[in-house]
Amino acid sequence: MLEDGTEIEPEESEAKSIHTKIFLIGIFFAAYWAIGSTIQNEDHGVPLIVSTGAASLLIVSMCYIVVIFIHIGKLGLKFYLDTNRIPLPWDRIDSFFTDDESENNSFEIINVGLVEPRSVRQSIGIGAGKGGIGIGTSRSYFAGNEQTKIDSGTVVFDSSKIQFIGTTKQMSWVWNKLISVNIEYGLISGSIFMVVSSRKNISGLMISADESEIQKLGNYIIDYANIDSEE
Repeated sequence: MLEDGTEIEPEESEAKSIHTKIFLIGIFFAAYWAIGSTIQNEDHGVPLIVSTGAASLLIVSMCYIVVIFIHIGKLGLKFYLDTNRIPLPWDRIDSFFTDDESENNSFEIINVGLVEPRSVRQSIGIGAGKGGIGIGTSRSYFAGNEQTKIDSGTVVFDSSKIQFIGTTKQMSWVWNKLISVNIEYGLISGSIFMVVSSRKNISGLMISADESEIQKLGNYIIDYANIDSEE
């Protein structure tokens, strides 16, 4: 907050902080250049205090450069996440899960991935060669099931079920058959895995959203279906 009571936005404050660091780096490099010029003009050796001061300024300058690169990395990551995450319709979501008349409500989330277990095979190759040309054999073995994104589309929530409508597949999770929910997070997206009594395999939804949003939506699903969480 400024002296006149004006609030400073967090992004504006961070930008000013970065500019301040850049300004300080310029001052340190200018001072280092001046001391370096003085050292070069010395005809009878370099005074200890001058060489120590130059080294100190160099170390501090390098530290500030590292800080600047860290800030740039954070801004780049924030931009990447903002451009890859989808805005969730929280007004519709909150209304659906908290309104007593949710039987007449519904909402949808776009750009959602469908996740299902798929078999994973790994290969081991053994070979020998000469002059860059080799001959060998490869063996493949079963490594188990892995949750894999198999389709993208829109998911619709209504009073009877959760319905995924993709480009190649459709899948539904009926509320009164939902027996388990598991929530997982990643850097860009999170997944809500759901088990229904009518289907053996675990399947779920991959949503590009913040961790807190995935957790909130998952908790809504758990409460609506009256089941226990498996975090």
